[in-house]
Amino acid sequence: MKIACFLFLMVLLSAQFVEAKAIVLMTSLELGPKKLKQIEGRFADTFKSSGHDLKIYHSAGPVEIYGVLRSPDTIAAFWISHSAGETKLAEGLGAGEIIQDIWRNDVRQFFSTVNPNLRYLGIVGCQTQGIFTKFKDAGHFENNPELIIHSEKKKVELFRSLKRALKEGVEVLSRSESLSDVTKEEVVHFEIKREAGKSGWLVLGDKVLEVLSEDHAKKIYRTTFPKERWEKLEMRNIRFVENRQYAHEEKSLGALRIRVKEDESVGWDGYKNKEGNFMGREKQNLYVFKRSSTLTVRR
Repeated sequence: MKIACFLFLMVLLSAQFVEAKAIVLMTSLELGPKKLKQIEGRFADTFKSSGHDLKIYHSAGPVEIYGVLRSPDTIAAFWISHSAGETKLAEGLGAGEIIQDIWRNDVRQFFSTVNPNLRYLGIVGCQTQGIFTKFKDAGHFENNPELIIHSEKKKVELFRSLKRALKEGVEVLSRSESLSDVTKEEVVHFEIKREAGKSGWLVLGDKVLEVLSEDHAKKIYRTTFPKERWEKLEMRNIRFVENRQYAHEEKSLGALRIRVKEDESVGWDGYKNKEGNFMGREKQNLYVFKRSSTLTVRR
């Protein structure tokens, strides 16, 4: 470890990294202060000579993951939480893969989109290898050929997995070349008009489209989606998933009006019954893709 850290420092001094970026640790487990301090200490000791900004988020959830992984300043990120691989219980029955935050949100799909500058993603949790193999096979990381992902095939002990992830992270960053300009991918621009409502996130296909905060008034969100993936989508329905961190709030998720700026004929209608209530899975609202949307929101 000492040799690796020394080599990492030499790389920095040789000016391969021109400006400081961010190395981020996110934890989302119910751990006592002592264990959290141990995790912080190991993280800080590993990268204290890196020359980069070190950031730590405890009790991290959708908002933090979304912001950290999509920020162009993040070159390495570490995530610690409960997770599980796909399990076959009996013939025709099974339990699906999951990465769970401290609020019991399944945040797995947040990790399918990362910024092009990210060099290392360390996932400290059980049986996540299958999840990231599927993400790679689906082409989610094609815009980032230098990205190395640490994931575990089996059940693991927290500090052993963390040790492996930190060691590999140092090695990856020590041999990474300076960040080069990346070719910007073509995107589709979305505009989301929202009534007041709970915090949640929108899922389009197998990617998170946007995270919506807990809004107390009308708000407009603007975001993008990869054009190539948009054109290949067979199903363009959008799921609005409740952030369980705010499940105690009695307000609803709030109505949405979703548009694609490049094509005004494209829209989505809420999947509702005759009484105007959303139908389908609990804690989720489904918006059905249509070429001409009839959903209206007061301006």
